[in-house]
Amino acid sequence: MRPLTFLIAFVLTAIINLTSIAFNIDMIRMATKPLLMIFLGLYFFTATRGHTSNFKTFTLIAIVFSWLGDVFLLFDSTNYFISGIGGFLIAQLGYTYAFNKFPNFKYGLLLKQPWWAIPLLVYGFSLNALLWENLGVFKIPVITYSIVITIMAISALHLNRRIPKHIFISLFTGVALFLLSDSCIAINKFGSSQLSIPYGGFIVMLTYIAAQYLIITNAVKMVKLFRT
Repeated sequence: MRPLTFLIAFVLTAIINLTSIAFNIDMIRMATKPLLMIFLGLYFFTATRGHTSNFKTFTLIAIVFSWLGDVFLLFDSTNYFISGIGGFLIAQLGYTYAFNKFPNFKYGLLLKQPWWAIPLLVYGFSLNALLWENLGVFKIPVITYSIVITIMAISALHLNRRIPKHIFISLFTGVALFLLSDSCIAINKFGSSQLSIPYGGFIVMLTYIAAQYLIITNAVKMVKLFRT
């Protein structure tokens, strides 16, 4: 099948999933959520057929573990939540390794201007400080995950000047939306009653779907730019 077929299937599934959340149709939500990364993964795989690189391999690993994280987070229990964090933690490590293995590392933004990473570090620290008292038994997994996703975002930032500007802006927008989606999850789960996100479930999935779409579609372009 052609890559565009899988991308269209992803978009249609995303629309159905978001609609099911908006109208509280739980059965459809649970049926469609696991399909999202399957279709996006098939799009990435077919669109990059014939290209071999560490960047492609670790992007695929990130897709697979994102799918696992999606599946685990369908279920409302402590063990499944921690498993979901674990799945996405490995996904973030996959993205981090992929971004760092992309060619021309020494020409990236942060080696000459490391202060651009400061806002990401401040954001991660501030969110954890805000939620710290309510994390309870989740302190270690949540802090560990927040560190890893911050490192992923910093690695994505370092792609600036290594890839065409329009690809970087689009991809980093996806990374920023990933941070926003995970922040909404953390705030709704661990924040005080005065610190909840209205329509949290819908916003989490909307930002997550947009994030993965932007990251993966731009990763396809990056695979085709370099083959090493």
